Amino acid sequence: MALGIGDGPNERYDRQLMIWGNTGQEVLLRAHVCVVESEQTLLMQECIKSLVLMGVGEITVVSNSCGSSQAGLFGLDALQRMNPNVNFHLKEMSSLPPDAQPQHAFWQSFSIIICLCTAGPMLQHVLGLSASNVIHAYTFDDLGFIRLLGKEPHCVVNSHQHTTYDLRLNRMWDELAQYHRSFDLNHMSHEQVSSVPYSVLLFNVRQSLQLKGIPINRKTVKAELSQLHNSLLTGPLSDDVNFAEAERFAFLLCKPTGEFPPNLTKIITTFESEPVSTVNRWVYQFALSVRSFFELNGDIPVSKAIPDMESSTSLFIAQKAIYHRKADKDKSEILKILADKKFHLIPEHLMDIMLENLSCLDVILLGYKNSLPELHSGNPKYEELLSRQSNGNSSKLSSPSIISIIGAIISQECVKLLTHQYAPIENSMIYDGASNSTSTFIL
Repeated sequence: MALGIGDGPNERYDRQLMIWGNTGQEVLLRAHVCVVESEQTLLMQECIKSLVLMGVGEITVVSNSCGSSQAGLFGLDALQRMNPNVNFHLKEMSSLPPDAQPQHAFWQSFSIIICLCTAGPMLQHVLGLSASNVIHAYTFDDLGFIRLLGKEPHCVVNSHQHTTYDLRLNRMWDELAQYHRSFDLNHMSHEQVSSVPYSVLLFNVRQSLQLKGIPINRKTVKAELSQLHNSLLTGPLSDDVNFAEAERFAFLLCKPTGEFPPNLTKIITTFESEPVSTVNRWVYQFALSVRSFFELNGDIPVSKAIPDMESSTSLFIAQKAIYHRKADKDKSEILKILADKKFHLIPEHLMDIMLENLSCLDVILLGYKNSLPELHSGNPKYEELLSRQSNGNSSKLSSPSIISIIGAIISQECVKLLTHQYAPIENSMIYDGASNSTSTFIL
């Protein structure tokens, strides 16, 4: 049967594809998430609903009340209609194998486990037997708690943080320098000057400042750029788009050089030994290879990504090709370093993502799976939550709005851990419904 409108993955997940891309969505479609709670509460329902809508391929629900009604879980039929591609499995806790070895195999079969309960035997049981990361979460009255647990830190392949393009205008390689030197602005027509990329203008500004022995900073760059404009063109600088762009990106000439990226140092030093998780191991080995590249070349690999520039199409294409050639050459050297170090082969698509997002690689400390939070966390809201628990408050007293918010955050953090995109909370979070505020802290 032909797919109807909105039935294909690109249509069903179109908004999500704009957030974590095809690669991230494919990870979700292959993922198997286990949601554990003693009863089928509203928090479980909200959490599962979000996972279904996000396109998680397989969901196993472990509860004491699964057998009472196959459709009791927020209407299993309704969930299936939301996303027919999701496979559901319902497991009664009492039906789990009593022997340790089969239980071990059961809990280790999941991509991630979401445990919706307060600290107790159930949580300890899951933490002791599972090999994957665990999200521990629950609500009490107007407070919600989420904690991410794992056996090792979690690497982020792309944190999607705002970054600036690194055009290497203050540390050019030969081909890029030759390209910029090929423009003799003093012998070009007004039309030709208006068609050169802004990087050429900044290159000329840098050359002029160096000849004059003037320190390079934003103020001197903008002043020299204004002089260059007045010597070549008439009218205000803002009327010439490439000059206006050069003024806006004057900071590119002031970027520090000679420093190995601190985010890569953080990844290398956070792990005491080689990571066990496949993606974490790839990121760790990639960071080590980039460090070796840096030690050999005095700089990190060049990125293919350059911003659009107000210039003639032919000049921009020629400049873009220079960056592509250098990026391909640097990538080949990274691959050789990986091979020489006998590291694992990193999938090419992941290698390309990391090379294009070097400044967005990160590592987050998860809570250790063999430790449970203690009373003296240093976070007043968390201590208030523990105090309420000890006084016998129940999660059933939480309002639907608070439960809905926590359920959505749980599924959001689940996606971050599965896709290794966007930085998860590090590693515990309290949501205060009374003030509609959150606070994060490390346990």
